[in-house]
Amino acid sequence: MEKLRLLTAPKGAGSLLCCQLSPHDDGASLAVAGENATAAVFDLRGNNLVTHHLSAANGCFNADDAVTSVAYNPTRETLLYCASGCEVTAWDLRMLPKPA
Repeated sequence: MEKLRLLTAPKGAGSLLCCQLSPHDDGASLAVAGENATAAVFDLRGNNLVTHHLSAANGCFNADDAVTSVAYNPTRETLLYCASGCEVTAWDLRMLPKPA
């Protein structure tokens, strides 16, 4: 079996727990959730390009909680939901800082 593509989560993400392909941009964005209080959005048109990185380090989640799931809003393309601990948070991707 041949791998078609390999994406690597941002450093410190831990094991990835889930992913969801965006329904809005012809499948060009993939959101992933990690066990170390982190989530990321990849632009699949690039080479492992992380367009957004949410983490406990930048104040997005509690450091003790894994981000267990991610979901795009079906009608608002810039809205991403992340479940972490006992909370579901909605993030406007236009308002998030870009990774360094």
